[in-house]
Amino acid sequence: MNTGRTARIDIMQIIRLFAASMIILYHTGLVGSCGYFGVQIFFVISGFLAYHTTRKPVSAGRYLVRRSIRLLPLYWIFTILTFLVLTLRPGISNLSDGDPLHFLKSLLFIPYKGDAGAVLPILAVGWTMQYEVAFALLFALSLLISHRHRGIICSLLLLALTAVGLFLKPKSVFVKFYTDAHLVCFVLGLLSGWAYGKLRASVPEDRPVLSGLPGSLRIPVRVLLSALVLTALAFLFSGAKLPFRLHISVRLGIPAWILVSGLILLLERVSFPSKLLALCNMTYSIFLVEYFTTSVYKRLAPASMSLPATVLSLLILFAVTFVLSVIPYQLIEVRLTSRLKKALQPS
Repeated sequence: MNTGRTARIDIMQIIRLFAASMIILYHTGLVGSCGYFGVQIFFVISGFLAYHTTRKPVSAGRYLVRRSIRLLPLYWIFTILTFLVLTLRPGISNLSDGDPLHFLKSLLFIPYKGDAGAVLPILAVGWTMQYEVAFALLFALSLLISHRHRGIICSLLLLALTAVGLFLKPKSVFVKFYTDAHLVCFVLGLLSGWAYGKLRASVPEDRPVLSGLPGSLRIPVRVLLSALVLTALAFLFSGAKLPFRLHISVRLGIPAWILVSGLILLLERVSFPSKLLALCNMTYSIFLVEYFTTSVYKRLAPASMSLPATVLSLLILFAVTFVLSVIPYQLIEVRLTSRLKKALQPS
C-alpha cells in the first residue's frame, strides 16, 4: 500500500537541466530548434508536477501562493534588470526596448507586439513564463472547482482555449497568444501526472512504480520505454522533418512528453550525485541568466570557428552561466523565497 508520503523524483531535476541546456545551445545560434524542445519539456514537467504535487487536497489559494512565490520574484527582478539595461543602453537589443508601457505589460504578463514585430516581453525568454503563469491560474481555478477532477477540468480549459486559437483565428495579440497550441504541452503533462498517480497508488513510495507490473512484463515494458526515449532524442538531434505540417508545440511537444514520461518511469527511484542535483536546483536561475550570457557570447564569438574552438567556447559559456546563476539562486530562490514562504504560508 502507498503510505501517502511523496518521495522525491531526482530524474525530474536532471531533465530540467537538460532542457535548460538545450535552450542555451539554441540561443547561441549554433543549433536549430532544440530550444523549443527544451521549452516543451518545461511545459510538460509543469503539467506533471501540478498534478503530482496536489495528490493530497490543497486549496486553490495555497497552490497559487506557492506557485507565485516560485515563479514571480526571480522573473520580476530579471525583468527590472533588463529594463534598466535597455534604458541605459538603448538599441542594445534587436527584440526588446525600454518603453515604460512595455515594461509594465511585461511585469503583468500582458503580451504585446514590440517595435521589432515580435510578441515578446522585454526579457525575451519571459514569453515562457507568461504561459506558466496562465497555466497556474487555470490549474488553481480547476482546484477551486474540484480537487478530484482538477486534471480533467484544467485539460478541458486548456484544450478549449487552444480550439479558440485554432478555429476562430483571433486578431487580438492577447487572445492569440493565450490560445496558442503551446498549451497542449501542459495537457500532456497533466495526463502523465494522472497516469503516474494511478500506477503509483498500489506501489510503496520507496519502490519503482514499474515494480507493480507482473514480473513477465517488467523487462518488455522497460525495453519499450527505453526505445521510445531514444527515438524522441533521435528525432530531436537528427533534425528529421515530418511529411505533414504541425505546430511546433505538437511536433516537439509529443517527443518531449515521451522523453519526460519515459525517463520518470524508468529512473524515478534512481539517486544522483548531490553536487549534480545542486546544479539542477539552479535551473530556473540558469534559464534566466543564460539570456544575458548567450547575448554576450554571440557578440564576442567569431563568425566562423573550428570544431574544437566551438566546443571550447561552449564549455566556457556553460561554465560562466552556471557560476553566475549561483548569485540569483542563493539570493532570490533560496533566501528571498524562504522569507516569502514564512510570511505568506505560515504553518
